Amino acid sequence: MTHQRWALAVSAAAIFVALSGCNLVNRFAPPEPEQAPSALPAPVSLPAPVEGETPTSIYQSVAPSVVYIETDWGTGSGFVVEVDGNKYVVTNRHVVSPFREVRIVLPDGNEMSDAPVIDVDMLADLAVIGPIQTDARPLVLSQDVTTAIGSPVYLIGYPGESEIFPQPTLATGLLSNIRRWPAADLTYYQTDASTVGGQSGGVLVAANGDILGVPTFWFGEPGAFGLALSAADALPRITQMIAGEDSDGLGARNTILDDVDDMQMLEVGQTITGALDYYGDTDIFLITLERGDVVDVGVQSFHFDPVVLIGSDTATEADLVSDDDSGRGVFGTDALVTFEAENDGTHIIMVQDFGGNLGAYLLSVSRGKLD
Repeated sequence: MTHQRWALAVSAAAIFVALSGCNLVNRFAPPEPEQAPSALPAPVSLPAPVEGETPTSIYQSVAPSVVYIETDWGTGSGFVVEVDGNKYVVTNRHVVSPFREVRIVLPDGNEMSDAPVIDVDMLADLAVIGPIQTDARPLVLSQDVTTAIGSPVYLIGYPGESEIFPQPTLATGLLSNIRRWPAADLTYYQTDASTVGGQSGGVLVAANGDILGVPTFWFGEPGAFGLALSAADALPRITQMIAGEDSDGLGARNTILDDVDDMQMLEVGQTITGALDYYGDTDIFLITLERGDVVDVGVQSFHFDPVVLIGSDTATEADLVSDDDSGRGVFGTDALVTFEAENDGTHIIMVQDFGGNLGAYLLSVSRGKLD
């Protein structure tokens, strides 16, 4: 059985999608720019463009397989892949959630008004739609491409689209950096190709026509720098979702009542995957500590600005020790707090979002020490 996770509040999707680059019908403004993330060294091999390849030839080859996606809340992009003889559309989770059916349109004019969303991956922000019937050529996600910073790249998708039967657009730029999220073992390509609402879920293409990644969101001002999940990291998750496997480790979350994070019992030395499933969601965990125990509690997320709180289960929320950005992380927004227990017994750990977004996170508890 597939496992679908659906957020239930319109405001949640509006805020999160503004951050993520999906085009909202009612044009919600994006949040304040995030602090620019730090980068790790990137590969240095430069793939040579295929002789005769031009932006036009790349567009003509790839664009017929790039899909327009529309929901009651906004629009986005996707692309056709083939797995085990069936064709599917891959996009971002934030483009389709919380809907179980969406409208898709291909560049040849073919339309499905109720294409089924079969599964989502909250940690990698991916979703799979289908299977679908189409003559469009499935795109192949490149698995072994090493691309040097400064290489030309192209974004193909549907930014700022309002047409009923639109055609995909082409944005050109350079590979600006390669960002890694080690905690989740995910890699992202950064590009200065103009990235705005509606391009989420499209394709990032190399100069030789290889599909490098899936555009996920921008940081900074809209249109500035965009990030795309690497194709090498996306493909195994896509095949897992199609096979009905739990690609993000979050289990089945079909409704708000499936928020299985709350009241889990944690142990020191443990790292778990959780998710804020809807706007205003606060996840509460329990841990048993003895007086004098010192622990470091960290929350990492690529999708929202986490806040972590910890204290005795008899404390009020105002008395809890909290942190917002001390964990640094890819965007400098991860949370990390060091806490010393003042009594024996059960303590609570709370995970919230600073800006009202939703998404997956990694929560870890380890032995700590006071300065």
